[in-house]
Amino acid sequence: MAVECIVPATAGSFNVPTYVLEALPPAINSGSFVSGVVLIGETSPVTKIVPPPAGLGAAYLYYRIISGYTVVWQ
Repeated sequence: MAVECIVPATAGSFNVPTYVLEALPPAINSGSFVSGVVLIGETSPVTKIVPPPAGLGAAYLYYRIISGYTVVWQ
């Protein structure tokens, strides 16, 4: 499972919507933990590739420079 929240760095903080948190996989048993990864970094603007490669209806290119760490939720 992957969840991506994109916010401007100028925001300083952000909240993950409740419906996203509720979709996270449950702990295997009471008191156990589930780990995930938080990645923070810059994202370039999205550039549309014209014409798209053969067989694709559309293609876009962007890059991310990220660092991350493991987190645990329960």
